[in-house]
Amino acid sequence: MKKRQSVSKIAKAAVQEVKDNAKDIMNTPIVEKAKETVKDVAEKAEDTVKTVTKAAKDAGNRIEAVTLEVSGLDIDMDDIKKAVKKDAAEKGLNGTIRIYLNVVQMAAYYTVDEKGSDEYKVDFVRISK
Repeated sequence: MKKRQSVSKIAKAAVQEVKDNAKDIMNTPIVEKAKETVKDVAEKAEDTVKTVTKAAKDAGNRIEAVTLEVSGLDIDMDDIKKAVKKDAAEKGLNGTIRIYLNVVQMAAYYTVDEKGSDEYKVDFVRISK
């Protein structure tokens, strides 16, 4: 029985020594640098995968532009976005903008951070010029 206990003690001591040595090794500058390098490589690989995935999705059909045709006007959606951003900036508004197209009223209404006003609008005629 005594022999078994001493082997057990020796084994436990050996395990503890390995743990202590592992902690010392894991905290060395070279291991820290390796951890940083692996993290950087993993992040770059993730970015690359996202880029390749997006390129693969976009490789098929591409939409060049979306144009709204209403009452004899041709209005490009990008022009609507630019006009709304400009209008919001002129009013001193900052935040997340959501645009609502109202064909009946011939205007692009918008909200900023989900807050709207009758003044937050751009007439289609103004955009199409």
